[in-house]
Amino acid sequence: MIYRLLWLKNLITVNWHLKLTSVLLASLLWVALNGEPKSVVVFRVPLEYRNYPKGIEVIGDNINLVDVRVAASSGIVKRLDPTEITAFIDFSDWSLGERIYPLASQNVIVPYGVKIIRITPNQLKLNFQRIRNKIVEVRPIITGDLQKGYKLEGVQARPHLVRISGPEGHLRSTAYLSTESIDISGKTGPFRTKVHLTLDDPLIQLLEDPEIEAEISIGPMIMRKK
Repeated sequence: MIYRLLWLKNLITVNWHLKLTSVLLASLLWVALNGEPKSVVVFRVPLEYRNYPKGIEVIGDNINLVDVRVAASSGIVKRLDPTEITAFIDFSDWSLGERIYPLASQNVIVPYGVKIIRITPNQLKLNFQRIRNKIVEVRPIITGDLQKGYKLEGVQARPHLVRISGPEGHLRSTAYLSTESIDISGKTGPFRTKVHLTLDDPLIQLLEDPEIEAEISIGPMIMRKK
């Protein structure tokens, strides 16, 4: 008990003038910050994704910027810069499938004296899918009409199989890749042409040369005698 009393006495008396000065300065700062009229302002800041999982595609709400509404004294607001505000989501606890991540005050870092009022949007719905590879067929797209008396005998893509990469869910719905349109209007014989493959899904990546060769076989119609 005596030791506790001595400790308390020393806490109060040792360097008491420095401690008193610190308390006074803190009080003055508090009065300065809270005595000014409050101002409310909205900053649009980048949304940072921390601990992004490797080999995973995060699909869903495509949000890169969030609006952060803050309140502070007029003096602080005048000096406040958007770069001093950090908004983030931490993926440390990610799991496959759909997840909802709230955006609250704990997801935003602001300077001292600034109070967070609202974050828009206030949540993100995301889906975590593994990135896989897949081999799919190439299907050339033919347009136009041949010259009368000729017929299309076949179309061959070289290569006719290519590798693609993307989220599992998107790969399942991608059975083949199409080419740019190949116009055969007025053609009377076989020909070859270079065309590019088309990717309709922005989350699918082609792992091969985007240009392939298409071989178009055209021949005359055989008229049977009656």
